[in-house]
Amino acid sequence: MEEATYYIVRKVQTPADMKEAHRIRFEVFVDEQHVDANNELDDLEDISTHFLAFATHSPTSAVGTCRMYSPTPTKAVIGRLAVVKSMRGKGVGAALMRGAEDEAREKGLKSVELHAQCYASGFYERVGYVKESEETFMEEGIEHCSMVKML
Repeated sequence: MEEATYYIVRKVQTPADMKEAHRIRFEVFVDEQHVDANNELDDLEDISTHFLAFATHSPTSAVGTCRMYSPTPTKAVIGRLAVVKSMRGKGVGAALMRGAEDEAREKGLKSVELHAQCYASGFYERVGYVKESEETFMEEGIEHCSMVKML
């Protein structure tokens, strides 16, 4: 019988944490999805809260990351959700979303929006997000759709 894996999600606290978040993002978005490396880090880095996920059986090695910022007093935007390839489909993404959403609730925010890669919209629907419309758009050469969740 396989042992269940649980995840610890925490906010990035140190420069080493941020380096780890960036490492995961570059691995997923630049290396795997061929996003332009010059576009991966943007002007939202400094105003965002960044999160890392760790498996409880290996709490020193991050397995996923995301970031969140608040463009208005009532709305959060979550983005740059990335999970290392070997840990996909194991609950890391859902744990990161819960961690970011908990932070948004603590800040009194009422909704979370995101731009989902269309192929991943089913994942976001499973964690409570709905498409704002059937319209899609391109970001970094990848088809996306806008999704939202009320908190």
